[in-house]
Amino acid sequence: MNHQAKLPTEKEIMKDWVKDEKPKLSIVCIAYNHQNFISSTLNGFLTQKTKYSYEIVCYDDYSEDKTREIIDGYKKSYPSIIRTIYPEENQHSKGFSPLVDFILPFCEGAYIARCEGDDFWTDNQKVEKQISFLEKNTDFVLTTHNIHTIDQTGKLINKNHLASFYKRDFSARELRCGWAGPVTQSMLFRNVIKEFPIEFKKAVLRDVFLASLLGKFGRSKYQDDIKPSMYRIHTGGVFSTLDNPEKFDVQSITFFWMYRYYKRIGKAEEAKVLKMKHIEKTFRELTIVDIAKLLLVKYGGLNLKKLIGYLQNK
Repeated sequence: MNHQAKLPTEKEIMKDWVKDEKPKLSIVCIAYNHQNFISSTLNGFLTQKTKYSYEIVCYDDYSEDKTREIIDGYKKSYPSIIRTIYPEENQHSKGFSPLVDFILPFCEGAYIARCEGDDFWTDNQKVEKQISFLEKNTDFVLTTHNIHTIDQTGKLINKNHLASFYKRDFSARELRCGWAGPVTQSMLFRNVIKEFPIEFKKAVLRDVFLASLLGKFGRSKYQDDIKPSMYRIHTGGVFSTLDNPEKFDVQSITFFWMYRYYKRIGKAEEAKVLKMKHIEKTFRELTIVDIAKLLLVKYGGLNLKKLIGYLQNK
């Protein structure tokens, strides 16, 4: 795998690049307390074989371990490729979206690829294949590929992280309606979104919202000729450590804010679908009896305040 490969020098990486004023691709890496994993992530970037120029934008959200020190070691060896963004305090905890607030305005590439500091790529032609496809197919805005799951030691634990439903192309409408469910490290997309709505920052699963916004510009391609990237489950993971009820909660919150966005801009069809998705995720935790009671509130005149008071006193 690439994370174990001998790294090329900066000169070797850049020798076949078409010389452009700006890089063709910005590879974005967000890290936080990833000292045990970040080298595999960066190695996956630096072993990419491509004729397209790229920059690596590393954002460390004020890690408490040696993550920045490791990134700086790589930057010293690849000063023309690696760029760093280092806030002086943790921004995620303050409610900021690092990607939107600090990173994307910093990126110069016509395309964006992402991989968090605890995951990594295994195909050294990943970005070449994705960009080449998008260059030839202007009606597509996004490409994705397969994902495998590993544990914190790197042991493979699941080859089916990505459900079969997602291993296909998606129309622009399907993207807007939140059906694609893309995973961060598989995405490569055109850098076409110049302004993000206020609702985006309130959503939890921002990759789903991002894919929805990209649906304004085209379709999504699933490329099965790219080797799976590795999604790592560990104690410091944000979404992977949640139990199912918590996952339903964050999915419900995300779909709600997507619904509110499309309602605000007058896109009734997308708003209706996303409202239904929000309700469906919320209902996952309700029993048949709970749903029956809510129907009585809606259609039978049952008072919701009295119903809640009764349940609290049980």
